[in-house]
Amino acid sequence: MPHFKHFILILFVALLLPYALFAQNWTKVSSGGTFTAALKSDGTIWATGYNHYGQLGRTDTTTQLTYNQVGTDTDWFDVVSGSSQCIALKRNGSIWGWGANLAGQLGLGDSVNKSAPQRIGTDNDWVQIASGTFASYAIKNDGSIWAWGWNYYGQIGDGTTIDKAAPVKIDGTHKWLKICGGEGFAVALRSDGSIWSWGENAEGQLGIGSASHAYTPTQIGIGTDWTDISAGLTYCMALNKNGTIWTWGYNFNGQLGQGNTATLNTPKQMGAATNWKKIYAGSIFAFATKTDGSLYGWGYDGYDQLGDNSTTDEVSPKLLNSGTDWMMLSPSRGYITNGTAYGYFTNGIKIDAKTICGAGLNEIGQLGNGSTATAKQFDCTIQSLGIEQYTFGFAENISVYPNPTSNHVNISFPSDITNDKKIKITDLSGKIIYTCGESKNSPLVQLDISTYPKGIYIVEVVSKSQVYTNKFVKN
Repeated sequence: MPHFKHFILILFVALLLPYALFAQNWTKVSSGGTFTAALKSDGTIWATGYNHYGQLGRTDTTTQLTYNQVGTDTDWFDVVSGSSQCIALKRNGSIWGWGANLAGQLGLGDSVNKSAPQRIGTDNDWVQIASGTFASYAIKNDGSIWAWGWNYYGQIGDGTTIDKAAPVKIDGTHKWLKICGGEGFAVALRSDGSIWSWGENAEGQLGIGSASHAYTPTQIGIGTDWTDISAGLTYCMALNKNGTIWTWGYNFNGQLGQGNTATLNTPKQMGAATNWKKIYAGSIFAFATKTDGSLYGWGYDGYDQLGDNSTTDEVSPKLLNSGTDWMMLSPSRGYITNGTAYGYFTNGIKIDAKTICGAGLNEIGQLGNGSTATAKQFDCTIQSLGIEQYTFGFAENISVYPNPTSNHVNISFPSDITNDKKIKITDLSGKIIYTCGESKNSPLVQLDISTYPKGIYIVEVVSKSQVYTNKFVKN
């Protein structure tokens, strides 16, 4: 795992390919309980589905069957959906929340629902956001981890079970790369490659070998070779640097992909494959892609949310006949209330970034295709909603050299790109390889890329709400 001084993995948001940099394309989709939020390359957020708590951010509570823009702002950088709330990150490093707020999960200091984005605090140094069922999480540029909202099981991680209506620092001693929220627990990845968890543990979802809850971050095993994590309602997935997937927690529907329905309280390798690339945990079903782009799904499939035109649960990874060109997947946080199922659906974006594809339940418009019919296979009819130009700087505004390169790359800035730069490097699939905030007024940043795989990489620099791009080749 690469070593970075300020290496924070900030979001699974994909950059567009060079030829598409001036189109309004989708860069991320995030499936909530019964609604969906999505981010476009022009910095706008759009949402569809259930809106009882104002989670669509429309200043009302009217449910929508198609995507509607959230406000008029064009400087959004990331968005995540919880059960009935949204947390979003702007390019200036501020975070915002809207939707359900009964447990203080919006971080606004109260428990009042909000139907339009509200700023959380005044800080401008946030770099990564995550949302659990009724709790929210974020990481700052210094690598510190913060949490707020529902805390009945200790999922905030501050050693108490008292709800928090504003962000609370959980740990500022170590550098954290990523955090994920489940129903009553959280799991996080440190810069040293270790993974930690806290909160509810009745089903072994903390992976610590017992059923005891943990009220502060507790290490899972002793390994330091983890590269990614993903949390479902009561289970977890982790990706090892050797290309294997490991799972643990509740497994009634086969969501651990282990070929059975036995619950696990410690991580266990899923199958023998060593070429997994990306992992996506939904409520009680999951997906993963391999290095060849093939998509696999497993777990609960009662409403076709695996997109395989079947309602049979899969206890092992099943190859899905849905192409090898996925940029990202976002399985939902479905749930059952009084015997009625809600929100078992999946959204995804293809590499061309022009469409959102949806499968599964759509009883309240969460797929955004204008219908309420269940989609038995992935419906890729949600087109990009315009061709207005995104505000990108020309490539010559930043210099990247040497190019091609093998061991290091220099990123040079002109005088008009000064303080508070945000630098991000992605591969062509949209996977974030490097990201950090650069507050110094320095004309040059040098990065060690010796561990990067061979290929083409895209550099994005955000400064003063302007986005500048260039690319380099690692040989």
